[in-house]
Amino acid sequence: MITGNMGIRHASIFSALCLSAVAACPGQAQAGTVNHPKNTFSGPCVGFYAHILQNGPADSQGVYHAEWAGWAGYATFYVNYKSEWKYQTAKPEPAGSGYRVCVKPVDLKASFYSSTTKDILRWDPEAQVSPACLQENIAWTKAALNHEEEHEKITNQFIAEKNRTWNPARFQTEACDEGADENEAINKAKASLEKIIHSHLQAEAEQLEEKIMKKQKEHDDMNPVRLINCSICGAD
Repeated sequence: MITGNMGIRHASIFSALCLSAVAACPGQAQAGTVNHPKNTFSGPCVGFYAHILQNGPADSQGVYHAEWAGWAGYATFYVNYKSEWKYQTAKPEPAGSGYRVCVKPVDLKASFYSSTTKDILRWDPEAQVSPACLQENIAWTKAALNHEEEHEKITNQFIAEKNRTWNPARFQTEACDEGADENEAINKAKASLEKIIHSHLQAEAEQLEEKIMKKQKEHDDMNPVRLINCSICGAD
């Protein structure tokens, strides 16, 4: 989105939210810059300027996002979690023609994480440019990268704070179920407890994702990336 002062920011946020059991989700994304080949533009400065507005950077899937200077996990952003626990099983009790049993989680542990990859547009002039034009290219690239690195920092700060303050003592629950025999009742109760735990952690991940996105939008609104100044480059 082009702002009134000719800055550029993320036009919108495309969340591909991956929130479920760890086995059903991809592993933690590696931090770093993708350097997608589609994000290097070769040609004159005015062509790069137009490329920003018409195409924008390609995300990790190769999809363009017009009017963006770069991205920091937005196009494939997700908040996920890892969890583990043991089961505390109560003594099965007769219930009708079978048994009823209740289970609780013991030593419940959870950690949250998110994608942290990033990329920006880059201009590679086809011909030699003036020193002033070269400095403008360097300055714009640095500004775009700094902007995306701040997005990355915001995400990491929220994730770290969530993991530091998460307390399993606030999560007290149990699940009870019935079965034809004791083993069936225990297995069904464990399956019910697993659903409860993952539902709870998914809700926490969604809330965390909302907080991160709100802060990211504030960053975009307050710190838009300016467009490259091709007037400095003249005919370059």
